[in-house]
Amino acid sequence: MKPPMLLRHLAQFGSFDKQAELLCTQGLAYVLQTYKEAHSALAAKVVEDTGSVIGDSVTWVAEAVQPDRARVDLEAQNGTIPILKIEAKLRAELSKNQVRSYAQDLVDRNKGKGVLLLLVPEWRISEITTKTAEALALTEPGHWRLTDQRGYGAAVISWDELFTVLQSGESERFHFELDQLEAMYRVLSGDDILPL
Repeated sequence: MKPPMLLRHLAQFGSFDKQAELLCTQGLAYVLQTYKEAHSALAAKVVEDTGSVIGDSVTWVAEAVQPDRARVDLEAQNGTIPILKIEAKLRAELSKNQVRSYAQDLVDRNKGKGVLLLLVPEWRISEITTKTAEALALTEPGHWRLTDQRGYGAAVISWDELFTVLQSGESERFHFELDQLEAMYRVLSGDDILPL
């Protein structure tokens, strides 16, 4: 199978760049909703990092709107209950208020259970980890299982780590689509500039 060059080529144009995070998030939502193997691989990673189980009976919703009108990039829902919230960043700023809002929504709508996952380029791990720890009043940056009254888990992982985790899937069609998503991410994040 030939490498996915079309999306890679199109991702270099300005119209794609203006919506880079949205495109990557929508692509990830599609992969997670369409391929059970993608969902299972991510669920195993969440258990490993936070100890929280997200289960199989979820629907993936991109741009999910919370009651406070904040809009998280991607949410796994059981009915209307948020189980996993993913805030995916490339270059855009992440505010502490965003982090607090997403965490509070887990507390309010899921009885303090669930997971908040911050997905960022490798070069932003330190910055986002520190910001998340400060926003949630945590003493040690890293992957957290918050066992006080809040109860939810939180983790900061890189897109590269996510792509490695998702590679455990077996179907050829899944790998083809995952390769397209990764190629688009690499161009939109500035990791991959094709020669003229």
